[in-house]
Amino acid sequence: MEQLEKILKAFASQRRLSLLRILKMNPCIFVDDIAREIGLSYRSTSKHLRILYDAGIIDRWQNGFGVVYSVRGTQNPVSTMLLSII
Repeated sequence: MEQLEKILKAFASQRRLSLLRILKMNPCIFVDDIAREIGLSYRSTSKHLRILYDAGIIDRWQNGFGVVYSVRGTQNPVSTMLLSII
């Protein structure tokens, strides 16, 4: 039940929904590119991405000097359903 709560809280933000739309359109994207596209600071964007990562919705990895994000391939059924409608 705790994981379901994390997932629902992660989807309960207009900013994070916008981030997820960007991530769906760009399979692998650097955090600074996401911040620039959405018009948020690097710090604020990173905070929102961390919430999505902690909920198991996205993946991240270090690539050179930056962090790359993508939508996780294997999802919780609830995440899969919610991602399909945004």
